[in-house]
Amino acid sequence: YNDEFAEVFSAFAFDGKIQLDAKKLEEAPTEYEHLEAGEPDELRRDVVKIYKDVHLGIIVVGIENQMMVDFTMPVRMMGYDWVRYHNQIEAIPKKNRDMRIYPVVSIVLNFSYKEKWEWPHALKDLLMPVPEIEKFIQNYKLRVINLAWLNRKQRSQLTGDFRILVDALCEMRKTGTIKGGPQRIKHVK
Repeated sequence: YNDEFAEVFSAFAFDGKIQLDAKKLEEAPTEYEHLEAGEPDELRRDVVKIYKDVHLGIIVVGIENQMMVDFTMPVRMMGYDWVRYHNQIEAIPKKNRDMRIYPVVSIVLNFSYKEKWEWPHALKDLLMPVPEIEKFIQNYKLRVINLAWLNRKQRSQLTGDFRILVDALCEMRKTGTIKGGPQRIKHVK
């Protein structure tokens, strides 16, 4: 739901400093097919949307949902984001060097209430250390949100159904049960 997506993305990807308008979000393809060593392969994102705004321009925004820590996530996210940039570049006429592409912003939501995602957060976390070349290596970083470890202030940025889910995850982590609360679910599905 665009209203929930906008609220979650505004709170966690943009730290509440940029508020996305749900009406300006459009669905985007979540699958990309390509050849890997001559064989067909595909990448699948969980949720991708295009945001179009007069002030911000066009932004591709994506969320990956995880129930457990995935140690390959920095490389996976590089692939997902690369596809979005690559598709934009492919659409630019080769002679138009002044053309600019729009940004891709992605976050990972950790839904586990048992395991906090503390590692890896970046490509360099996965690499064998070679001090002599470290400064030459690009370090692709993840923005991971450990939902069950959010404090009250962080959770207060949410007012929709996602707040109910996050509160439940926090309760499960702390007490092993879910009390529930007075907030009514808007999107029952």
